Amino acid sequence: MVSDISIDSDHPFETNFSVDEAILQLSLTAGALRLFRASAMTTFLFGVCRWYLFNLQQKMLNKVKNFVKPIIFIADCLSNTLTNYMGKKISILEDDQGIREIVELIFSQEDYEVTGFANVNDFMSRKCNTVPDLFLLDVMLPDGNGLNVCDMLKSEEATSNVPVLMMSAHADLITMKNQCKADGFIAKPFDIDHLINMVKGAI
Repeated sequence: MVSDISIDSDHPFETNFSVDEAILQLSLTAGALRLFRASAMTTFLFGVCRWYLFNLQQKMLNKVKNFVKPIIFIADCLSNTLTNYMGKKISILEDDQGIREIVELIFSQEDYEVTGFANVNDFMSRKCNTVPDLFLLDVMLPDGNGLNVCDMLKSEEATSNVPVLMMSAHADLITMKNQCKADGFIAKPFDIDHLINMVKGAI
């Protein structure tokens, strides 16, 4: 039987305890130290795992980006090709039905999307939410003047940057240039190739 260890009673914070109790206390302390070391190791390992997973995630993201980049490039090329294939939009204001139909046919065959109007009233009633790529206007009209329509288009924010070509068999080209801000003037009767080149150059 292990004898008790006596502690001086003059020390109020010390009590008598046996050797067995001391060994038990030391064992508990050693266990606590081992638990602390295990906990510290676990924390360290957890930190290493987080660092590894973060780097792995970054590498995977870089691989995904490198894979997606050519796909985006191809999609942009296809979009531009489709846009060019679908053709540009042209609005024609011409009161002569024969000339209007011929011009519509010519540019439709050139893969343009053409919309024709016979008078100013119909032209002004068009869908303004769809802005064409070019306006082709006659000067002499039954209910107005193409020069005034040109000035109106150039003064509106939505159409100010859209090219306007004027056509006339009567008005002088110099007079038309002085009276409106059109981007080009075509004299009637016009050559078909010249008309097509004027439109292509303006758009």
